[in-house]
Amino acid sequence: MKITLELLKKYNTKKAHIEYLEGEELIGKELIDLIDCEVPVEILFHLRKYLKFDEEEEKAYNSFCHIEDSSNIWNSVSVKNSHDLMNSNFVENSTKVRDSHSVVDSICVYDSTEVRSSGDVVFGNKVYDSDMVLNSTRVFESEQVARSEDIVWSSNIFRSKNVKDSSFIYQSENIEDCDFCGFMKNSNHCMFSTNLEGKEYYIFNEKVSPQEYTQFKEALRERLATELPHMIIAENDGEGGTRYVFAPRYDNVFNGLSKEFYGWVGTLPNYSDEKFIELFFKENES
Repeated sequence: MKITLELLKKYNTKKAHIEYLEGEELIGKELIDLIDCEVPVEILFHLRKYLKFDEEEEKAYNSFCHIEDSSNIWNSVSVKNSHDLMNSNFVENSTKVRDSHSVVDSICVYDSTEVRSSGDVVFGNKVYDSDMVLNSTRVFESEQVARSEDIVWSSNIFRSKNVKDSSFIYQSENIEDCDFCGFMKNSNHCMFSTNLEGKEYYIFNEKVSPQEYTQFKEALRERLATELPHMIIAENDGEGGTRYVFAPRYDNVFNGLSKEFYGWVGTLPNYSDEKFIELFFKENES
């Protein structure tokens, strides 16, 4: 395929790219010659968008862009054993990746960097072995994480920092082994509590013994395994893609829990209907 000035103008090639090709005396050359001359990859991206490459040209293009054993790859370089990519580089064993860099063994990754063995990651950075991660950094072995950073072994985390081995956490930082808690700081081993700082072993904002806490913690984890409340919801956007809806309010999360779970919560130490409502539906709602 010969690359002529008329062809370049027909497909609205940038003026700077045309000037480059003219300066290198490549106008009128075969496409395969442009590839062999190692022209800027952006020029090849543009040409491939509009032109139908033959088998030899496609092979040369893939070699130039370091694309191996992959299909449906657009505007991307250094791709191996991957499919359905656009504007992404250094991708391996992954599918449906867009506007991302350094992605391995992952699926559905958008606008993200350094993602490994993860799925449904949007605006993520350094995400490993995790799923459904949005606007978050340094997330490891976690799921349902949004607008957070430094999250490990946790799920359903929103606007929080430095959270480990916890679930259903809101606007908290430096906590470990906490569940259904919000607005917490520097606290560990808490359940169904809010607005605590520097505390350990609390249920419904009141102190309990380590033994008592452990007993109910084990029961909570067993029950959560059968519950399906989601802090981030994936929905069809009506155009064949996916959009993500946040449900950061306490009442949205609790509405997803079963009556059986509610009944069990009522057996926890320090529980009362008034306290439950005050903690999770009034004081902290935003």
